Amino acid sequence: MNTNRDAEDTVNERRFARVPFLGHVQFVYGAGRKGSAHVNDVGRGGLRVHMGRYLRPGTKLMISIPLRDSEQRTVELKSEVIWCQREAGRIEFSAGLRVYYDAPEALEAISEVMYYALFEQGGLKNGNVKVAAQRATSVRGTEFAGHPLSTACGITC
Repeated sequence: MNTNRDAEDTVNERRFARVPFLGHVQFVYGAGRKGSAHVNDVGRGGLRVHMGRYLRPGTKLMISIPLRDSEQRTVELKSEVIWCQREAGRIEFSAGLRVYYDAPEALEAISEVMYYALFEQGGLKNGNVKVAAQRATSVRGTEFAGHPLSTACGITC
């Protein structure tokens, strides 16, 4: 298991800002093994989750994130466990998941989750999460190119 120091170092080396997101995900790994986790935050690079089991760093996951919007959509992303540690005094684990960008839809999918998280917090007023996520996929470097949220919320992820 990684130590707290390893997890802190990973967080300190993070290249992308995170948005708080209290949601629930389902995941599949290995030979069809299933699990679930609670999401704490989401960013362009991945998610931080809490779950009831330890998953070894390097474990590949397919995660499904239901969005509680008018369309009741589910976003699916390929990811990898980067770190996993037991929470002090509890039988739960925190883990950092890195999102794979192996398909063009992956960027739109994680953007959609981020914009949904912003909407849930009141940071996205118009409520059209899908359109905002599509706009966010036109990136230059690591910024949301030309989208008002890139400056309004200080997000460079």
